[in-house]
Amino acid sequence: FGTANFVNPGGTDVFRFAPTDLDATALYNVEGDGNDTLEILGTNNNDTIDQTAANQFTTNGRNIHFVAATIEAIRMASEAGSDAIDLNLDSLDSGVQRVILDTADPTNGDDLHVVVTQSATISQGATSTSGVITDGTDGQVVHFANLETINIASTTDDSTLTVHATD
Repeated sequence: FGTANFVNPGGTDVFRFAPTDLDATALYNVEGDGNDTLEILGTNNNDTIDQTAANQFTTNGRNIHFVAATIEAIRMASEAGSDAIDLNLDSLDSGVQRVILDTADPTNGDDLHVVVTQSATISQGATSTSGVITDGTDGQVVHFANLETINIASTTDDSTLTVHATD
């Protein structure tokens, strides 16, 4: 089949996708009810998770699309390996209020690339590889754990980056 639709119009749900279980040629459509989580799982190898549109991600080449304003949170768990995650908070669907990222292994060189609208704040968590990134324009947040590198870019020239670190 070319397209698979996953719809759940009621309750708090988690839509979980693992790239090794997905047909590389299919499109996976997800529709929640506004308070659901889209979970994208990685592998024990080097993974690439890219936001390719306001409401679409690819994970190792597999396309996962969600209906606008139906997903509240996106969780990405990339397991072992040196992983690359690209996220554009400037264009991410405004219904998504938080992104949770866990790369599982804080020693393999995992990279997060984030684009914000104008300003961002990074606050360190319990360890130097964990914390929260907040987009100052719309308040969308990225919670991260076990991450080695963060690259932040802005879509405007006059931008501000604030970093709160404890160690």
